[in-house]
Amino acid sequence: MITQEDTIFVSGMDPGATEMDIETHFGAIGIIKKDKRTMKPKIWLYRHKDTGLSKGEATVTYDDINAAQSAIAWFDGRDFNGCIIKVSLAQRQNNWSKGGDWKCSSCNNTNFAWRNECNRCKTPKGDDGGNNRGGGGPPGGYGGGDRGGYNRDNRGGGGEFGGNSGGPMRNNSGNRPRPY
Repeated sequence: MITQEDTIFVSGMDPGATEMDIETHFGAIGIIKKDKRTMKPKIWLYRHKDTGLSKGEATVTYDDINAAQSAIAWFDGRDFNGCIIKVSLAQRQNNWSKGGDWKCSSCNNTNFAWRNECNRCKTPKGDDGGNNRGGGGPPGGYGGGDRGGYNRDNRGGGGEFGGNSGGPMRNNSGNRPRPY
């Protein structure tokens, strides 16, 4: 299980509580993150599969970790719409982690093996993050180690396959030869 530092799990709510009720109540402590696709607040109401009725449980994702911590301190064990609620940091299954991925020592974010710094807090990958070779990958691509690595300025890898020219399909100017 992975702890989501910016998301709280709320249980013991009245099953009649709506997303709007939750947004109003829990938004008082901090800004609730917006879903990029729907632009709605990131609130998930858990529902019974067979009836579709609320279970009285939800997750709320905040824009920043401090708001989530404050929400736990402020709301846990308190009344919400006539019910005493339990508030804690949310946890989820770790279904996507691959070998070589590393956890940031500052913010506990899990990063892909090829990253040299945390994508959340920008802390450099340290000795505790495993070896610095990266996670492999396709030649001339996002890999690491002795085949080069991800480099924003030169999208090709170094080493035996692509050299600094951007890979086997590129000429020395970095452009593809025609008709490709």
